[in-house]
Amino acid sequence: MGHFINKLDFKLDRIITSGAVRAKQTADIVYHHLDKKVPITYDDRIYHKGITGVMDILKQLESDCDNVLIIGHNPTLEQVIAKWVSKRPT
Repeated sequence: MGHFINKLDFKLDRIITSGAVRAKQTADIVYHHLDKKVPITYDDRIYHKGITGVMDILKQLESDCDNVLIIGHNPTLEQVIAKWVSKRPT
């Protein structure tokens, strides 16, 4: 994923990951491969609070934090994406 982000020349502002071991490992691997290092935030709400926790995290982001990589778990992330996309104007 880190190589992919670099190849796209995508401006990533932050990585937010669940505190679960596998999610942390994935975040560390991605971070290691990024050309431009960004802050990593470990947030257990991704694991324990489901879709509500992830939506709360997104709502609390700083205004200058436009592009965030969230590393978590399904079905929660699928539900967040479905909710987010359904709110977009067509």
